[in-house]
Amino acid sequence: SPPVIRVTTSVNDHAQNGKRNSVKHVFVSPEEEFATPSQDQSDAIASYVSPSGQLLVVLREAYSEESHGKKRFVEVWSGDALKNIQDVTRTHGAFYADEVFASYGFDKEETRFVYTAEANAEYSPASPADGMPFDNFRFAAPLGEKFIGKKRPSFFVFRWDLPLDTLPPPDSRKGYDHHSGQTLTSIVGRVDPQNFQETVRVSFGQATFDEAGDSIFTTGYEHLSDGRFPGIVGCHNRPSAIWNLTRDSHDLERGIIQCTPKRLTPKDRSCRSPRYIKHDGKDLLIYLSHEVDGPHHSSAQLRVLDLQAREDKILVDTVWEPDVARDQFPGLYLDQLPRRPFLVLGGRLHVLLHSLRTHYSTVYRVCVETGACTPVVDQAQQRGHVFSWTVLDTDHARRFLCMRSRTDVPNQLVLGAFSPDDVHLRVIDKPLLSSRVSMALDRLCQTTYTLAHKPHVESIVIETINEAADENEGEKLNPAIMIPHGGPHACSTNAFNPTYAALALEKYTLYLPNYTGSLGYGMKHVKDLLGNCGDIDIQDCIDLTKGLINKGVIKEGIGRQFVYGGTHPFFLRSLDLAQIPYMLVIGQYPTFFSAAILRNPVINAGEMVALTDIPDWCYSEFGLKGTARLDSAGYAYLFRNSPSFHAQDIIAPVMLLLGEQDQRVPPSQGRNLYHLLKGKGTPVDMLCFPGKGHSLEQVESTRMSFEAIRWWLAKYRI
Repeated sequence: SPPVIRVTTSVNDHAQNGKRNSVKHVFVSPEEEFATPSQDQSDAIASYVSPSGQLLVVLREAYSEESHGKKRFVEVWSGDALKNIQDVTRTHGAFYADEVFASYGFDKEETRFVYTAEANAEYSPASPADGMPFDNFRFAAPLGEKFIGKKRPSFFVFRWDLPLDTLPPPDSRKGYDHHSGQTLTSIVGRVDPQNFQETVRVSFGQATFDEAGDSIFTTGYEHLSDGRFPGIVGCHNRPSAIWNLTRDSHDLERGIIQCTPKRLTPKDRSCRSPRYIKHDGKDLLIYLSHEVDGPHHSSAQLRVLDLQAREDKILVDTVWEPDVARDQFPGLYLDQLPRRPFLVLGGRLHVLLHSLRTHYSTVYRVCVETGACTPVVDQAQQRGHVFSWTVLDTDHARRFLCMRSRTDVPNQLVLGAFSPDDVHLRVIDKPLLSSRVSMALDRLCQTTYTLAHKPHVESIVIETINEAADENEGEKLNPAIMIPHGGPHACSTNAFNPTYAALALEKYTLYLPNYTGSLGYGMKHVKDLLGNCGDIDIQDCIDLTKGLINKGVIKEGIGRQFVYGGTHPFFLRSLDLAQIPYMLVIGQYPTFFSAAILRNPVINAGEMVALTDIPDWCYSEFGLKGTARLDSAGYAYLFRNSPSFHAQDIIAPVMLLLGEQDQRVPPSQGRNLYHLLKGKGTPVDMLCFPGKGHSLEQVESTRMSFEAIRWWLAKYRI
């Protein structure tokens, strides 16, 4: 039957300085697509469609004038009818809707749903069982970047369609909320893991049910022996495992579901993203795995665990050194598996996922029986234009939904369908752009430049089409902005970025280096950067710059070269000519870059150790072994290899953009650089965003950052 697709979108509302979520439905027939008008859903934190498509669970947080605060609700919808609603304001704190802790799981009968929320302060896994009057002030390790104010992620199970006589009398119901009808009722209970066989403390996330709803499969993130919870966002080398929480009992009076936890994966692997399916009578878990204490992000293994046979095997292994020049498969590089990744093609179970492949993200299907990993979208199917893709959902049969974009093409919704011999792709929804915006985006041009002696080092180049080329082509070249990605184990892709598009339309040529250590080029190159930060990566960026100058794409000179980046700070050294041998040869100016914009940069790794949520990053990236205590020799080593060691020599004007609640790179790093430069007379400016974290992705901080970047660059461009 023709599919009906529920689409949730999020747009920046600059008038209210917030994001507006909306929902619409796309009806797809063989001839055309029809989308209903979007409806505002800004108070919906998350929504989940059941596997049958018959039910919708909504986690909602709305302001209540009566209580002068926020109230939280869990709702179950069947069509346009509200089947059940639960006020959970007193049951727990804020919902989790992120990829690290948020949960998604229905049982087979679709009468239970598991989700993640912040446990109330009176419940803490770290508190003594007997309880003390000062327990509310006892230290609980923060969860790091993107989880400000959250410390106790816990699972809650919402059950509906329960016979009323299964509950205790109303005056004895504690610890959960309820909603009663005439003969049916619903309850919310907190999952309480008991009887741990291990001494390590674990925070659980990413829960999903088995078919019966008696077991919960989850990712368990381990706390360290010193009481710290290592930052988890963007870090896939943490001690974590897939666990099974088996239900023992449900205490209806206290609203507690007691479970016994059991580790399912080895201790020497960092595992996450469990996806359960029952196929051909087998209970299977698909999940991602990395080496513990390796690079913070790297190539992943895709594994399958047969729960009945207790067999764990690798479906897709890491790839050490692919020949990227010949487009060999580089391995899998992704944060999480899609929520529903399964397809059944020719009777065989497949996993559909997206992964970085050099400078773009593409789609693969992996056969669970054979481990064969096959590209789904290739360049030919994209009509010669390579997009970056994200898998959103599947129908558990042969159809799937993806999002794709490109430097000059904002996000599009694509419906895919497998046939026995091919895959059919169809754009079913895309943004409604004004003719002015469409014409502007049509002027954008993207190319890729690769180093001949290092095929794994390349740069995306974004510029506008020159409509008035003549013999004085070199004089008409736009000023250039180098934008190195952070991490350093990340990747710049050709996915649509409104900031980059706007800067290119302001007549700048942007180049985005993927240097040694970037993802999507093989595991060897990721590990080559460990202990060599500030050396290999800088030389790669300089070699790319030299190559682009020689090709006539960009030009050197005062007002012609700028740098804009965040986190990964080592290009700071290039703000001083003496640190770059290449610039000593061809440079005629006191500095190569005319100005810089730094977003939450690392300045002094030695100081950062005590304040960041990832202190081990400071050790591993600089070539030190991880340790719980930093001695004077270690500090001196980190300082000598940090940008702060060279900061006194910086001449170029610097604009700093800082999030005041950054848990990853403390804002004191940028402030110290500001005062140092200010004190020695170097032009410097700084914007500080209260309540904002490392990414500065919020609406107001994104807009104000862009305005500041435009202004700063305009001051120093030719």
